[in-house]
Amino acid sequence: MKLLFIWHAAVVEVYRKRIAELVKKQDLELLLLAPRKWAEGGSRVIFEAGEGPNDYQIIEGATFLNFHPSLHVYLTGLWQAINKFKPDIIHIVEEPFSLVTFQVVLFNRFCQVNAKIIIESWQNIYKKYAFPFNLIEQFNLKNADALIAGSTEIKEVLWRKNYLKTLKIIPLGLDLTSYSDNCNRQLLTETMGNSFVIGFVGRVEWYKGIFILLEAVFALPQDLNWKLLIIGAGSALAEAKALVNSRGLQNKVNFTGSIPHKKTVAYFKLMQVLVLPSLTTANWKEQFGRVLIEAMACGCPVIGSSSGEIPQVIDQVGLIFREGDITDLREKIIYLAHNKEKARKLSQRGLQRVKDLYSWPIIAEKTCHLYNELIAKK
Repeated sequence: MKLLFIWHAAVVEVYRKRIAELVKKQDLELLLLAPRKWAEGGSRVIFEAGEGPNDYQIIEGATFLNFHPSLHVYLTGLWQAINKFKPDIIHIVEEPFSLVTFQVVLFNRFCQVNAKIIIESWQNIYKKYAFPFNLIEQFNLKNADALIAGSTEIKEVLWRKNYLKTLKIIPLGLDLTSYSDNCNRQLLTETMGNSFVIGFVGRVEWYKGIFILLEAVFALPQDLNWKLLIIGAGSALAEAKALVNSRGLQNKVNFTGSIPHKKTVAYFKLMQVLVLPSLTTANWKEQFGRVLIEAMACGCPVIGSSSGEIPQVIDQVGLIFREGDITDLREKIIYLAHNKEKARKLSQRGLQRVKDLYSWPIIAEKTCHLYNELIAKK
């Protein structure tokens, strides 16, 4: 079976673990097409080298508007990937309304390759798009042989779009081996000491709930020896730092800025709890919350808001607070700080949940089952 996998996020090496796992699970001749460069959320990434693949090929394509998931298109690479490689299946991890998905569907038809097309969607809010994106979405959905939804909410959105063919729920995953090593727990020891370390990892933006978290920790009781570790960058970073300074709590809150993904494991293992306090907006709600499963994989208990997919990812292995409710979040943090046995059990359950549901081998097995199902219909 010849598989063409197209995913702009594969510019980052950590996501290519997913691609490598597919080849292990099935006899595939696999070609990955990803952008040569990508710029989004204030960061610019040139295709990360990482370990060279032994079992699949890579094309690094030049893209136009290589900062927008919905508007970018391939200037080079796509024609070669479809016309010369002639895949049996094209798996594209881009939205049905995006230009690049439209480009892929058109090239597949124009080249008369007639590959089965799988579109993987992460849009968890039902939206009616303006012209021409409404027509692009209709065209892509009509020509897709199967859809993958990252969650139940996304599946319901796609149902509302009247998609009636094969539709599977397959979430994101991670490489457990990257989180199971004995990382250097001495990292930041001088700064954190014996404090109860509360962690935040992600974009420092208001809609990610950063100010909800700050206000919650500012209200923690004086007898709780806490420290807050904020890992990430964003447009609200300067404002967040200014707020901390105005409260005179510079010694309690540590901003690391952006750090390489490989180094975050040591930070996760330093935390007593990871908080994801996302807020739902008119156009966005948390689609998955990858940092939750990363923290769980490191044995770190998690607290998440009720936004989007967070409650489904956490389920019974962490604590959920009402999004935007500072008091509720504060009480959940205090509860874990004073109940070490409960925190230990949540840590164990979280790790087991990741092993059972979110490891790349599990995700690859579900994905390959879909491939086989489509090929059997040819």
